[in-house]
Amino acid sequence: MAEISSISLRKWEVDIYLRNSAIHLIQSTIVTLSSLTKLLKDINYIVINDEVGQAVLDSYRNVVQALSALEANDLTLAVNLAKKAHAASEAAFFDPSLLALLYFPDEQKYAIYIPLFLPVMIPVLMSMNAIRKSWSKKKGQEEAEKPKTE
Repeated sequence: MAEISSISLRKWEVDIYLRNSAIHLIQSTIVTLSSLTKLLKDINYIVINDEVGQAVLDSYRNVVQALSALEANDLTLAVNLAKKAHAASEAAFFDPSLLALLYFPDEQKYAIYIPLFLPVMIPVLMSMNAIRKSWSKKKGQEEAEKPKTE
C-alpha cells in the first residue's frame, strides 16, 4: 500500500487544472468587459480616461493571446495571460473615475441645479416677456402709423 506522502499529481491533472483556471479567468474577463461595455452604453455622460481605455485594451489583447496559447496547448502561458487580462479588466471596471460618475445620475443633477437656478431664471424670463411685449406693442404702433396707400 502506497503512502499518501508518496502520491504526486499526475501531469494530466495539472493540465486539467491549468486549462480550467485559464478558461475560468478568460470567461470572467469577458463577462467583466461585457458589463463595462453595457455600463458605458447606458450612461451617456460618462467620461473614459486614458488609464481605463488602456486597461480595456490590455485586457482584450491578453484574452486573445491567452486563447491562442490555449489552442497551442501552452497552458502556463495561457494562465499567466488570462491572469493579466482578468486583472486589467477588473482594474478598468472598478476604476475610481468611473465609480464616482455612477453615483451622480442626471436626475440628481436636475434636483440640485434647478433650485439654484430657478430664482435667477424667474426674473430673467419675466424681463424677456416684458421685452417681447414692448417689441410687439412698438411694432403694432409702427404699423398703425404707416400711411395706407392704395
